[in-house]
Amino acid sequence: MPIRTSFVMPLYNGGATVERAIRSVLAQDRDDWELLVVDDCSTDNSRDLVESLVDAEGHGRIRLIRQERNGGPSAARNAGVAEAVGEFVGFLDCDDELLSNYLATMEANIAEGIDIVVAAHVAQTPAGRRYPRPDSAQGLLTGLETVDAALQGKLWNFLHAKVYRRSLFDHFSFPDHLVRYEDLVVNSIAYSYSRKVRIVSTPVYVYHVQGQSLTWSQEPSMEFVDGPLACVREGLNPDLAAKVKTRSWNTLRTFLGVLTISGGLFAGSPKQSVDRIVRYVREELSFRDLADVTLAAPHLGLSGMLIKVFPALYAKLYLWHVRRTFDMAK
Repeated sequence: MPIRTSFVMPLYNGGATVERAIRSVLAQDRDDWELLVVDDCSTDNSRDLVESLVDAEGHGRIRLIRQERNGGPSAARNAGVAEAVGEFVGFLDCDDELLSNYLATMEANIAEGIDIVVAAHVAQTPAGRRYPRPDSAQGLLTGLETVDAALQGKLWNFLHAKVYRRSLFDHFSFPDHLVRYEDLVVNSIAYSYSRKVRIVSTPVYVYHVQGQSLTWSQEPSMEFVDGPLACVREGLNPDLAAKVKTRSWNTLRTFLGVLTISGGLFAGSPKQSVDRIVRYVREELSFRDLADVTLAAPHLGLSGMLIKVFPALYAKLYLWHVRRTFDMAK
């Protein structure tokens, strides 16, 4: 049977969860898939677990690719995409899982001219509570419309719960020099090269929220803001880049600043590191910019304004929000 969808899974020390992730692929109600597990030099039993599942599967649909050196998730995804043979590519993290309707939902929404299908995901907190998180934007959009929607915070910027026509990756690759927000960069660029994008509200993926994830575990740096912003500006389809709305760029700059501050607060990073990003929001984003952002993403624009005026209050409110929303202990 021809391969319709290639799943790419970066793997690094995922021994506690990788079997669950792989079994969620095996549980799909379609068989026209392959799974490329890219081991990024794991030092635990991850590789042994995958090898045993490869042997048990028996149809050759699961392939284990070994990286010669640890290069991070972007390098691993590039290696997986390079080996993929499916018409479409989907991404699965080794600590997450697919819902059994993933492939059926994606296939039902693929049509001529549609290059990406975006579905919803379910977030699962450390306490085991699950809740769906659909995108604000819905329906059939052009590539440019989707870029604006994504940069304005109307689409989750994760790689998961999406399938991409594999030929899109002829135009770009994952920026393996970035340490944060590479998923935002790749999605924005992929949308810009797409003819049409279909967005649906059906959940197909379980995202396991973890306090030690990169979103919340790295000391903030201006590199987290400047790097992704430059990559999006330089990587967008040049035929569309000049048409992206000013509001979209304002929202992106605000998102990068606010999320970097938020991650530093949760991680308990040194105050001087967080304050450097606070200064960026205060000095580089005007109240007019943030008012513009509020029209697209009210919570984001208001967060930026609060950081400009009362950063200490923002810190308290944000940490309360994380504890309440994600059942975090901090």
